[in-house]
Amino acid sequence: MAMSSENVTRHRDRFRGALLGLAAGDAVGTTVEFKPRGSFPPVTDTVGGEPFDLNPGEWTDDTSLALCLGQSLLDRHGFDPVDRLRRGGCLKAVNLGDDANTTGAVYEQPTGAFYGYQGIPESWRRRIVKHDLIEEIALGLHAEANRRRA
Repeated sequence: MAMSSENVTRHRDRFRGALLGLAAGDAVGTTVEFKPRGSFPPVTDTVGGEPFDLNPGEWTDDTSLALCLGQSLLDRHGFDPVDRLRRGGCLKAVNLGDDANTTGAVYEQPTGAFYGYQGIPESWRRRIVKHDLIEEIALGLHAEANRRRA
């Protein structure tokens, strides 16, 4: 059953929102990565900095892993565990204690998926490094999902 053009637009927006929401939450959280709760002033925007000396909008391995999975799903037209391990195997997981960027990414991805691209604060969206690449993968995943539905 074909979706209406309005539903296709909303569906595409949610794919974009999911991946770009992940990157936005990751970029916002990286500022206080590994710092115990209460040891830093409240985060109110994406500012970069500690502990990786990132610029505002730069994201970490959490987003890289999600993009690896997304690209693998596109390239293989489905889940291929061997390809997934090959793509993500070189990335080292960071210590999960007080892992603020992971917390931000885990929070923001479903939020972006639910509310769509416009649900991510504009100031965060415009600072996401490699925004176009992330959006291209999100829209590719959307197209692949539609191809499978047909």
